Amino acid sequence: MRLFSILFVAAAFVTGGFSVAAACPGEKMAKEKAGPTFALIEVDQLASWVDAKKAKVFHATSEEKFAKAHIPGATRVDYDGLTAEALGAAKDERVVFYCANTGCSASEKAAKAALTLGFVNVYVYKGGIEGWQAAGKQVATVDAAKKVRADG
Repeated sequence: MRLFSILFVAAAFVTGGFSVAAACPGEKMAKEKAGPTFALIEVDQLASWVDAKKAKVFHATSEEKFAKAHIPGATRVDYDGLTAEALGAAKDERVVFYCANTGCSASEKAAKAALTLGFVNVYVYKGGIEGWQAAGKQVATVDAAKKVRADG
């Protein structure tokens, strides 16, 4: 019987069947407060928003990648140190972030930063610019010859 009790307690602990609240009934468990989240969208949804100009779109990769190909009308942003001013949008305006591809996490980091800044209609297109191109969507580029040097 003692062996059965030991095995039962061990099994409950390993499988998560034993909670701290059950072990310490006098203590209240702190519930994790769920914060705002972003939604994932697919390429066709994003394309319809871009065509209708119903979202501000942000490219969250390097300047070099942005110059090579980005979604028309997109603005390049740094996910690290993102500010509300950089987004230039109202807090309730629809904002969409994308990066290179499904393996890139910069768009999610930028979206989380936007949520922290108080934006409420935040979306991520996980396919990135590679998924956009694979779907046959039009891209824009930055012509290096048109760049103006700041020092004259």
